[in-house]
Amino acid sequence: MSTKTFFVGFDGKQAVDSKTTQAQIEEVKKLTCALVTPLDKPILWEDLDDSNEPRTIFQTILLDRMKRIDENTLLTGRASFAVITAEGERMVRLEYYEGHDVQELVFDLRAQELKGKDLPRFLNSTLQTD
Repeated sequence: MSTKTFFVGFDGKQAVDSKTTQAQIEEVKKLTCALVTPLDKPILWEDLDDSNEPRTIFQTILLDRMKRIDENTLLTGRASFAVITAEGERMVRLEYYEGHDVQELVFDLRAQELKGKDLPRFLNSTLQTD
């Protein structure tokens, strides 16, 4: 089965504008969300991207890009972003990074079959994403 990496709010090197971020979100949402909570409850797309809830992961990133890049507003902290791993047509991992001085892994959401496995993180603490 083929593994593919997707980004939301990031192009692999730097933060991207809100138009690009929205297109990335739409592309990722074509996948089947196979993620589960720590208590094994299925995670739904609405849990990750709800336009009525600005604190969902994808909306947080999108709103940041509107301010940070589209409006060129100086914001404290580094630009948050998500890295999605897909196997076939299933999203099996979502890493969410944010931080002030350095990017830190805040959420590492996984499909049931990846829970408890020692997996490499996309980011190491030396990569900066202003």
